This record gives sequence, structure tokens and C-alpha cells, in this order.
Amino acid sequence: MIISKREKPPFLATTALNVQFALLGVAAQISSGNKIINENQVEDPSIYIANELSKTLESQLGITNITTSTSKTTTNNVKTLAEQYKGADLLLDVQTTHWQSIYYISDWNNYKVLYAAKLRLIDTKNQKVLAESSCSKNQDDKENSPSYDQLIANNAAVLKAALKSHADACISEFKTNALSSI
Repeated sequence: MIISKREKPPFLATTALNVQFALLGVAAQISSGNKIINENQVEDPSIYIANELSKTLESQLGITNITTSTSKTTTNNVKTLAEQYKGADLLLDVQTTHWQSIYYISDWNNYKVLYAAKLRLIDTKNQKVLAESSCSKNQDDKENSPSYDQLIANNAAVLKAALKSHADACISEFKTNALSSI
């Protein structure tokens, strides 16, 4: 089995200020978000999710040879993915589809972290999806939510913790919704 490798998707850091400027605001959200990710070495949670799920598949299916691809893919097409990773029987493709920090609409001083990912287990020989699921998490604890400064302080420790929590929840969902029937 091989684990796909993808580019980090853009991270949106949405503030009350940059949301006001339509398309320019989106560009500002991406720019400031990617700066936070890069300066604080925030990993794409899909890597952690894939590694944890590979352990589940290893024990469930008795897979002994699991590697992570060294080349990145940009496609979502099953046939193209199967061709790209044809050296392995199975492809575990976990992709972050959205990640963002955003203020609460009713409280511009506090922020929440959103995360979404999708999972596909692909039989590369038959070019078939064996399991598929998506996960979307919204940190919705307004009472304990951080300010923007708290979110990015200490190498973005609070942001990293929120993303890890969302990733753990997605792992649990993926195990239940996609991998339990394999």
C-alpha cells in the first residue's frame, strides 16, 4: 500500500478586517494564512490522518509493506491516481479539502478553527474505490475560544492543537464510516 502525497492547500486566516474586501479579501486571507502555516511549521493534518489510518489498515488487512509517496499528486481522478501509483496494490488518499481560522460572527475577538478532509482507499489494479468518506469539523466552543493573538502565539500552539483535535475526530469517523466494512 502507498500513501499519496499532496501539496498543502491554502490556509485561510479570516479576520473581520480582511473579510470586507471580497476577492482581495480572500487573497489576503490566503496570504496571511499561509504565512502562519509556514512560519510556525504547521503540518497538513491529512499526513497525520493517513499515517494513523494506515496502522488500522495494517492490522485489519494484514498489510506489511506501507510506504508514503515521494512524488506529489494534484489529481482527484481515480483512474489517473491508480495509474500514478500502479506500483502498489492499494492507494490510501487522504486530502485536506479546507482549513481555516475564522472569527465568530457575533464575537469578532474570538476565533474558531475549521477543518475538512476526504479519504479514499483505491484498488490501483482495478482502478476502483474500495472505501470513501469525508469529514468536516468546526471548533464550536465560543466560551473557550482564543483571540487571534492566542491562536497564533507560541508557534501557533492553539491552532496546532485544534487541528490535531479535528484530525483525531476525522480519524475516528473514517474508521467507522469507511474502513470498518473492509
